[in-house]
Amino acid sequence: MATINLRELRRRLPHGSIVRIAEATGISAKVIGEVLNKGWHVELRGRVCDAALSILDESKIEPDVIKHAQELGVASAHSIYVPQRSRRKPVVYEEPEEDDLTWDDLCEMDFDELADLCEEWDLETDPDDEEFQPSFLTTAQGREDDLREAIAEELGIEIGDDKDYDDEDEDE
Repeated sequence: MATINLRELRRRLPHGSIVRIAEATGISAKVIGEVLNKGWHVELRGRVCDAALSILDESKIEPDVIKHAQELGVASAHSIYVPQRSRRKPVVYEEPEEDDLTWDDLCEMDFDELADLCEEWDLETDPDDEEFQPSFLTTAQGREDDLREAIAEELGIEIGDDKDYDDEDEDE
């Protein structure tokens, strides 16, 4: 009994074949990917392999066509079905200017994000100071609020109502 290397079969399929197999078999593209990549869903392997092999048979180019393409100078050493990779523009994260930061922005940040802000912007406020450390007299929310207010004071941001950030926690 011969076995089929499912990964090799997937590698040889032309671009877009998984969708074609899904349409032909009525199986979702995700499940077909699991069959071909991981060998899962043993009961579906036969149907998926039949559809994949029929696509491979369709995609083979007759030797006469290749010879004629070479005569015309339009033949290539590369496979026709190799998709070109799109070049994505790199994502550039721009830090907001200190002037752009508002009290609402600070209220949306948790303690770790506020600590990162202090470090990134080289602020005098140090989240490692004793006043911002947990103790039996403070809660996590209390020390977060204290750090938020200290950052706002240092950056000259007008502190909004105390209810602005307390209400958010009650909604959750």
